[in-house]
Amino acid sequence: MSKRKPLLPQKELKAASVDTLRIQDMVLKVKDKALVFYFYRFKYKGVPNTSNKGDGGFCDSTVLLDMNRDSFIRGIFNAIKDDFTATAFNYSKRLALYLRYLDEKQLSAIKDDFFHADLTHAYINELNRDAKIGVNESKPSVARKSIAFFLKQADRKQEAKDLPKAHQKKSDIRAYDLEFEIKPITKLLFVGFREFRLHLKAGTHPDIHPFYDKTKLEKHAESEGWTHSQLLKRTSAFKLSMNPLGNLGIPIGASEDKRRLCNHLTRTAIMICFMLTGKNTEPMLLMTRKDVRFKQVHGDKYLFDSIKGRAGDQESDNGIGFSRRTKEFVEQWLELSALISGSSDDDEWLFPFIDEDNAISNFVASRTQIYDQFNRLLNHYGLPKLSSQRFRQTKSDSLMKVTESVFLVSMSLNNSVNTVEANYSSGQEQDHERNLAAAMDAKMSFAKGNSIKNAVSESKYKFKDIISEYDYKKRLRPASKTPSGARCTGDVNLSNQIERQLKTLKIEMPEEEKKCTNFLECFKCEYHALVAMVDDIWLMMSFYDVIKSLKENVAVNSLPKDELYQLEQTVQGILERFNDKSIENYKKAKEKHNESAHPLYSDIRSMGDLLEVFG
Repeated sequence: MSKRKPLLPQKELKAASVDTLRIQDMVLKVKDKALVFYFYRFKYKGVPNTSNKGDGGFCDSTVLLDMNRDSFIRGIFNAIKDDFTATAFNYSKRLALYLRYLDEKQLSAIKDDFFHADLTHAYINELNRDAKIGVNESKPSVARKSIAFFLKQADRKQEAKDLPKAHQKKSDIRAYDLEFEIKPITKLLFVGFREFRLHLKAGTHPDIHPFYDKTKLEKHAESEGWTHSQLLKRTSAFKLSMNPLGNLGIPIGASEDKRRLCNHLTRTAIMICFMLTGKNTEPMLLMTRKDVRFKQVHGDKYLFDSIKGRAGDQESDNGIGFSRRTKEFVEQWLELSALISGSSDDDEWLFPFIDEDNAISNFVASRTQIYDQFNRLLNHYGLPKLSSQRFRQTKSDSLMKVTESVFLVSMSLNNSVNTVEANYSSGQEQDHERNLAAAMDAKMSFAKGNSIKNAVSESKYKFKDIISEYDYKKRLRPASKTPSGARCTGDVNLSNQIERQLKTLKIEMPEEEKKCTNFLECFKCEYHALVAMVDDIWLMMSFYDVIKSLKENVAVNSLPKDELYQLEQTVQGILERFNDKSIENYKKAKEKHNESAHPLYSDIRSMGDLLEVFG
């Protein structure tokens, strides 16, 4: 009989966790990115930089003085090693600057705490003082965020909350001009999207990029003084963007054609979404199909969900699809993205990228440029470069102009109220430019001998913001037209006064007609609006002709000559700005004016008749 004991089943032992013990081995890399941080830098005085060789070593001339921070380094490393993101990498870089500050000031840990309030508060306050005089204005905000990040990792949330308020740098990103930049860019993007979509569904490939517009390109060539060969070269650029080897007469295979078409279509969809939502680049590019939610709130609306890494991984959503056109776009793109990726699963990328091996990825992982190809083509039209930051700033400016609410803008952009408040604490750039122009005009008028009061008054209404026909029709309540070509939005007090008089006379009049009738004073009234519509411009052109004629005809004219001169200059300035606001409508109005004057001003005596009726 065998004396050996039988082997009994043993419990499976859990694998022990492996912790990095040596400071020199504390190195973390961000997944799918070439971002590596060497935490042993924190060990030495001044947190020296590593050499450019890429091996993590220091330069031969670097003096390494041990500052006895091993315990602190281990705490930082262990807090973020399991989730080392690009955000954690950037905050680690900022932490290096904080430790460098402590070493320069010869400050050490207080009660073994390098994040003691006396140290962190002194650091942020010093950065704030420098920022207020224009030195490194963005540093305080980033420094506070990085310190707060590591305090929260150590479960010290209240101390993170108690950190001094950081100086907020006003954004230096300029919004697009809605009339002269956003409108032509929008038109090109949607034309491109429609054409690419048709080619994808038909299984064909365009010979030239859909952004190509012969008339627009020739018009820009004329304004820039291009030669015929320069125009041909730029036309060729639109063809080469779809077939890079076309100038060599080398055809591209069907597979490569489809890959290029799909990636161009995806880029176009990304740009449209940037424009409509104002989302940041990376959160947008990393979205999956399940991040698009349908929600019905005051009409059909789509919500784009995402995670915002820089904001402590907070969730954010941006709604689009208020109009039928944008709703159709979202629905079409959901269909097309499934077609491109070959799957409609929820976990598929919303904006898929097809690499050279025909594998599906995203634009972040592939490190592929999303702007360059489009920007080169848009430059041929004299249009600005596309940028998610500028689209975001445009949305922000537009919302602020309409709502004048920091709170509503911050909600829409998923930003803090403090961030938005910093950007708009001094108003809007476009308003400043218009006000500066008015101030310079007033100075010039005063230098010519006008009184200060008249010069300021004249410039104030000369540089009033002109709204486009689109803005007027879509966004503003109806305003009645006046004989001067300006619109009357209605002074409530005057309107009520007129209504009482009409009731006394037992006269019924439509609500929209109960307006002030003193049309010569329109431009001085805060209730007037200027709309760049063809008929309004035509009417004002005729009004301008009559004003000029009245100056020369003393027999007909009963108005003071100074008032006529002031009125003439004001109307002339407004007509020039009408032309700037809508070249096309101004041209149409000019054509109508060249044929005949507006019926309201068939001859010079029309003004006398109007004054008799309305004066």
